Amino acid sequence: MRQPQTPPEVSVVIPTYNRPGLLRRAVTSALGQDDVRLEVIVVDDGSSPRVTADALPSGVTIVRNSEDGGVATARNLGAQLAQTPWLAFLDDDDWWAPDHLCRLLSVANASAAGFAYAGRWNVNLATGEVTLSPALPAQELATRLLHENAVGTPSGVIVQRSLYLDVGGSDPSLAAMADWDLWIRLAGVARGVASPVATVAYAVHDQNMSSDIPQLLTEFTRLTERHAQACQRNRVRFGDVGFPRWIARLYRDEGRRVRAASWYLRSARAPTCRLDAVRAVGVLLGERVMRVGQRPAIGQGVPPPDWLNDPTADPLPVHAGAEH
Repeated sequence: MRQPQTPPEVSVVIPTYNRPGLLRRAVTSALGQDDVRLEVIVVDDGSSPRVTADALPSGVTIVRNSEDGGVATARNLGAQLAQTPWLAFLDDDDWWAPDHLCRLLSVANASAAGFAYAGRWNVNLATGEVTLSPALPAQELATRLLHENAVGTPSGVIVQRSLYLDVGGSDPSLAAMADWDLWIRLAGVARGVASPVATVAYAVHDQNMSSDIPQLLTEFTRLTERHAQACQRNRVRFGDVGFPRWIARLYRDEGRRVRAASWYLRSARAPTCRLDAVRAVGVLLGERVMRVGQRPAIGQGVPPPDWLNDPTADPLPVHAGAEH
């Protein structure tokens, strides 16, 4: 008598838009997970040409939005179609270590957590530079998230599907800030836990949605208003750690030094960011001054793992495939 197959335990949801080569790498890394039963759902958010099954490894479900609905809508659609207890999100330009999902499932189950998250390796696709962003400890996560996006990229998160749906999923009216807003809402009702190992490769390139400064500022204002009561209860200023420095860095990259200096000064209001007052002066004097004393871009003493060196993706086109 034929034994029934064991159902999958994780649904991997991959939103995509006009990145066929990078998508193949993301899908391959998902299907290559060790010791985890999973299904992979690719949500084609209006790509042209459309994503087809013959362009991807077998065993993948492809769903298409006829129009570009945005990444939050795509994640919600994947979550609705999922058939498993756990959801894992993977952006189409990121990829995972082979043990990513089994590590997250292990720490989540051991802690009876509603969601779990991992640290990431930031990989600059243009220069090959690699830096490490470890997962921050989960202690007082709900309060820490009011200061900054302490969880990070959706590619590093697994969440119970029922919990994701209960909190309303990702907000379709947000783009760059949809993940931060989701983590705040999740941490407000459930326990999160961090994995001690960085198992996500986060692609850094000029098409990252998170480099659109006007969009970031607009959505930041909305989140400040949305979470004002929580900030008042906890006596914190929303987004005072990390976000101003992030905007300052983006203005630096655009060569807008006066604006960068003003945001460094804003960052320096936070007790943990006092040195940004020095950066505010330095950025006005030029990048040569800013580089003095700058730490080398290394993984805090941890060598980059071999799985980062994955040649299976096509190079990212210079003007195609921008996030939306």
